[in-house]
Amino acid sequence: MRISEQVIQEIRQRVDIVQLVSRRVDLKKRGRNFVGLCPFHDEKTPSFNVSPERASYHCFGCHESGDAISFVQQTDGKTFPEAIRQLAGEVGIEVEAQQETPQERQERERRQQLAEVNAALLERYRALLQDRVGTAARAYLERRGVSAGQIDRFAIGFGGPGRSLQRCEVTDRFSSADLVASGAFAEGDRDPYHRFGERIVFPIRDREGKVLGFGGRVFGARDDGKSAKYVNSAEGPLFHKSRVLYGVHEARRDLARGTPAVMVEGYLDVIALDSVGITTAVAPCGTALTPSQANLLKRASKVATICFDGDDAGRTAARRAVPMLLSAGLEVRLAELPDGEDPDSLAHRAPEEAAALVRRAPLAVEALIERATRGLQPTIDGKLTAVSSLRDVLNAVPAGLARDLFVDRAAEALGIEKAALQRELRREGARPQRREQETVAAAPATTTERVRMLETQVVRLLTEWPELFESPLAGRLPGLLRSTAARLFVEEGLRQQAEGKRPSASSLEEVARHRDLVKIVAEVGAGRRIFQEEQADAVLSDSCAVLWRHRVKDEVQRLTEELGAAASEERQLELVREKKGLMDQLERGCPWLAGEQGDMEPPGSSEGVASTG
Repeated sequence: MRISEQVIQEIRQRVDIVQLVSRRVDLKKRGRNFVGLCPFHDEKTPSFNVSPERASYHCFGCHESGDAISFVQQTDGKTFPEAIRQLAGEVGIEVEAQQETPQERQERERRQQLAEVNAALLERYRALLQDRVGTAARAYLERRGVSAGQIDRFAIGFGGPGRSLQRCEVTDRFSSADLVASGAFAEGDRDPYHRFGERIVFPIRDREGKVLGFGGRVFGARDDGKSAKYVNSAEGPLFHKSRVLYGVHEARRDLARGTPAVMVEGYLDVIALDSVGITTAVAPCGTALTPSQANLLKRASKVATICFDGDDAGRTAARRAVPMLLSAGLEVRLAELPDGEDPDSLAHRAPEEAAALVRRAPLAVEALIERATRGLQPTIDGKLTAVSSLRDVLNAVPAGLARDLFVDRAAEALGIEKAALQRELRREGARPQRREQETVAAAPATTTERVRMLETQVVRLLTEWPELFESPLAGRLPGLLRSTAARLFVEEGLRQQAEGKRPSASSLEEVARHRDLVKIVAEVGAGRRIFQEEQADAVLSDSCAVLWRHRVKDEVQRLTEELGAAASEERQLELVREKKGLMDQLERGCPWLAGEQGDMEPPGSSEGVASTG
C-alpha cells in the first residue's frame, strides 16, 4: 500500500511552511523569505531560510534542506508516512492508501518467497552442524573459541558434505529455480551447485532477523589456499553485499540502548568480540566499507569504533573508512591493535586487553593525526606526505569547533602554521569547483541549461542505481533541484525508500511527467545503462557539489538584488555580511561533501544530460 502522489502534492501546497516552522523557530521576515536560528545545529547568527514561494527551507550553515514533510520528519523523528498523516490531518486532507501496482506486488512476493527459501536453508544448515556429519565443523569452531551459546546466538550452521545439498525438506519444498535465485546455489550441469558445501555457514540477517544471504568459510583439509577462504551468496533480489552488515541483527538491542557500534573485518572477529562482552560488533561481507553500509550503521548508532587488523592492510582500510563514516554523520573512534593481531586473535589471547582497546578507543581523527606525525621527518617532503595522508580525514569533519580543534592539533604536530594547513585543505577541497568548470566548458552557454542537464543526469543516475536513494546525499537533492519535475521524481523515490520499498524504473514511472524523464524510465526499464556501478557514488557526489554551488550562487544573486533595494544602512551592512559569508562558503567548497569526492567528472552524454524543463 502507498499514498498517492496527488495527495502528497496537495499536502505540500496546503501546508503553510512558515507557520509550521514557526512552531519551533522564531522567524523574521527578510525580503521575500523568512530567517531564523537553525533547529538542526547550534548557531548564533541566523542562517536558516524559509521560502514561502518554494514551500521549502534551507540552512546555509549546516545545509539541511527540504519541505514541510521532511521538516516534520526531522524535528519530530517521524517516518515519511507518519509525517504525511500528521500534516494531512492538520489541513483536513483524507489520506487514502493506494494499491500497489502488479509489478510491485510481484516483486514483493518474490522477495518474500526467497526469504522463505533462506529461512528453510538456515534451519537445514543448523541441523547439519549438530548432526554426525557436522562433527569436524563443530570441532573447528571449538578450536576457534566459538562457544555453543554463540553457535546458537549467531545461528551458525554447516553446509554438509559434497557439492550438492542432499535431498531434504528444502529441496523437496522449493524448485531448482528458487534455490538458484536465493543465491545459495548456482546453475549446474544437472542439479544446482551448492555454494556452501563443506563450509561453516554464517547467516547474514537484517535488523529484524530476515535471512538475506549467507557467508561460508572453508576449514580443515580444504583450507589449503586453493579454495576461496570465504564465499557469499550470489547477488540477487535479497542479497547485496555492499548494502548489508554481518552481525547487525545480533547487535540490535544493545545498539538501541546507545552502545557504540564496532566495525571489524570478518565474521569470526564479530563473534570473538562478543565473547569478551563487545556485543555490538558488525562487519562488511567480504568488501571494503561502502557508503550504503556507513549509512546503515548511522541508522543504528551515533558512534562507530573501527577495529581492523593490526597490519598494513588493516590500517589502510581503517584510514579509508574514517572519512566515509564521518561523512555519514557518525562520531568515529579508532581502536588500533598491536602488530600482527586481529580482533579474533587478541580476544582469545588477551580478552581484557581486547575489550579495553575497544572501549577506550580515541577519536579516529586524533589517532590518525598521531599516526601521521609519529616519527615525522622534519623535511618539506615529510610534512607534505603527512598532510596528504590527513587531507581527506580532516576535510570530512563537519565545519565547526571540532574541525577547528583537529586542524589546530594537526598543524601543531606537523610544525606548520594553522593558516597554511587551512589553505592546503581548501585547495584540495576545491575539486568540486574545478569539476564544475570542466563540465561547463563542454555544456551549453547558459547556467539554466547547465543546471537542467545536470538535474536530468541525477535523475538518470538514481533510476539506474536506485540503491543510491539510501545515500544521505539523495536526501539533500530536493533542496538543490530547480526543476519541479526532477524534484518530484526524486521525492517519490525517497518516499518509496522510506517506506521500505526499493525504488525502480517501473515504480517511478508514474511521476516521470516530463518527456525527458519518461525517456529515461523507458530506457532504464529496458536494461540500458550509461553509468557503471563503481562510478555511481562519485557521480552523485560530484553532481551534488555542482548543484550546491548553483544553489548558493542563486542566494548570492538574491542578496545582491536585495542589497540594491535596501533603504537603511543597517540593512545594507547585514546583507553585505550575509553575502560575504556565502562567498566564503563558495571558496571553501561544499562542507557536507568534504572528503567524499571521487576522481570522476560527471559524464556529459546527450542521453544523460537532456533538459528537464
